[in-house]
Amino acid sequence: MNIFVCIKQTPDTEATIKVNNGTIDESAVNKWIISPYDEYALEEALRLKQKHGGTVTALSAGPVRVAEALRSAYAVGVDKAIHIMDDHVSFNDSLATARLLAKAIEKEGSADIILAGIIGQDMDNSQTGVLLAEFLKIPHISIVTKLEIEGTKAVAECEIEGGKGKVETNLPVLVTTQQGLNEPRYPSLKGIMAAKKKQITVYDSVKDLGVDATMIGKTGQRLEILEFVAPPQRPAGTIVDGKDAREKAISLVKALHTDAKIL
Repeated sequence: MNIFVCIKQTPDTEATIKVNNGTIDESAVNKWIISPYDEYALEEALRLKQKHGGTVTALSAGPVRVAEALRSAYAVGVDKAIHIMDDHVSFNDSLATARLLAKAIEKEGSADIILAGIIGQDMDNSQTGVLLAEFLKIPHISIVTKLEIEGTKAVAECEIEGGKGKVETNLPVLVTTQQGLNEPRYPSLKGIMAAKKKQITVYDSVKDLGVDATMIGKTGQRLEILEFVAPPQRPAGTIVDGKDAREKAISLVKALHTDAKIL
């Protein structure tokens, strides 16, 4: 089975994001990680390999630093890593990123199953996986919490509004993963050391794949992010005066009426 897993390198979930001159200051991010939802995809890819055999290829697009995420994928057991080198892809739209990933997968050959996280924890677009399936002209199943491969079919349980649904489709298929699908493994020390020596296949987005990652649509319309703006600082909280609960309740009602204008 030929398995591909798409991963994205994002700022650590506890990192402080700073905006400088209308752009996100990446130099202020002290730690980068694999997006948490992509970790579920990575773990599921490895479990499918253990059960059905085959190879797992991790691929990611972005600047030089993305190699660190791919080495983390090597450390937990993938067979091959592909880095689509592009300095502008970090904050690109999902359409451009999906086009890059599709070109790389096509260059590598056919895929039986492709896995990706349901959402990137930085930009929260939830679009790249399904767009990738469209480019490759294969079916997709979204928000998957359980996955089984039965011969040439994929049977998945996925979240739907108010409950869960069961979806069945033929391979090849793209699956976007949700929390609860599995418990991602930790890399071993042996795996970490071995990952440092593994080779990463590098494709230049324009030279090797023929895709300008800042281009969207067939018309060549260019996506341009005008500015990132930090949210306004929250005002200080107000302490409600009163000797007891009754007086505090009266003071609260007055404050909501006169200051907040909501009563």
